[in-house]
Amino acid sequence: MCWNVVFFKYFKVITFILVTGLFTSFGVVLAQTEGSKGWDFSGEQQPSFDLLWPYEDRIAGYLCPVQIKKIYDNYVVQNPAFRPHLNNESMRREFRRSLLLGAKEGERYLGSCFEDMLAERIRTFRLENRVSEDPLVLPFHYLLEVIGWKRKPRNLYCGVLANNLDEEEFETALALEELTEYAFAENRYVTWLVLWQDRDTKFFRYNPDIRYYFQLLLKKLGRAEWLEPETKREIEETNAPLMLPLEELSSQRRKFVEYAFERGDYKAVLETTDPC
Repeated sequence: MCWNVVFFKYFKVITFILVTGLFTSFGVVLAQTEGSKGWDFSGEQQPSFDLLWPYEDRIAGYLCPVQIKKIYDNYVVQNPAFRPHLNNESMRREFRRSLLLGAKEGERYLGSCFEDMLAERIRTFRLENRVSEDPLVLPFHYLLEVIGWKRKPRNLYCGVLANNLDEEEFETALALEELTEYAFAENRYVTWLVLWQDRDTKFFRYNPDIRYYFQLLLKKLGRAEWLEPETKREIEETNAPLMLPLEELSSQRRKFVEYAFERGDYKAVLETTDPC
């Protein structure tokens, strides 16, 4: 009888763990498939800086969190029906994409707060899950990884999302995926930003072909005709650490990327890059 009671208790615990894991996985899958259903960011509902950031608002005088809040608030004033969706992160992601990808060349700097917010989300994740380089602490870190109390370092986003991401990993990887999309849209600041954050990280590192595409893009953006010669030289010096040769990239793949770059076909590179 005693053995039956003990077995039943363990059975309840195991069942609870399995059911909890099932619902957690379901929540992550739901978050991964949740889109911008219920709202269309086109036509009159297309967000644009000229409407959301009028000069007289003096938004630039505020810190980034306030700037972002004011932009969302201004959009809700113009589109009251959007208010129920305002705190939906998936909907905010679609809002940002519509706003930043639709921005004119001279307006792109207005989106820097959104871009910095996404970069900060990535930096925070890396900081909270960093691997100690202290030889006295490292064995303890490995032990915590083995028993599942600490994340094992693995590449969560390499140009495509890794498989089997938990909720926090998924949301953070989506932040880099979003920044990557803005970089592919030839936003110079974001291209520079993603290449800098891509160095020496255990959790986020582009595949060599993706990084090479961005190197080509950064070189192109640094040669813009409207830049002064002195500015071009300064840009080249600043970008030098980002332009180091990628020895692990085969000559065949290098040529493929170069041809795709000439066509502006970054999707061809994304669709054929290796999984993480």
